[in-house]
Amino acid sequence: MSAYLDASVLLPILIEEPASQAVDAYILAGAQEFLVSAAEVASGLSRLVRMGLFEALDAAARLADFDVWRAATSVAADVPRDCSALTYGWSRTTGAWPLPPENWT
Repeated sequence: MSAYLDASVLLPILIEEPASQAVDAYILAGAQEFLVSAAEVASGLSRLVRMGLFEALDAAARLADFDVWRAATSVAADVPRDCSALTYGWSRTTGAWPLPPENWT
């Protein structure tokens, strides 16, 4: 059986939050295969940058940390090519952080 880990679980791996200890314990238990979406992580980090809570370079470093963690710990989840998947690809290839949906035209 596999467990899909969304951004609410993935971000506390990269950013110290109140949930970080519980998430770390769950991951270390490793009782199942983890499916993850890099698009969810990119979207969450992008939101933190837009809110002014993270600098773009810090978020990019966290995304690089996630790439290493993902390669060692999980299986990439197939995500439909919706806005979040497109956002991830765009931000990774251009190095830019996307605009929030209300600014899309």
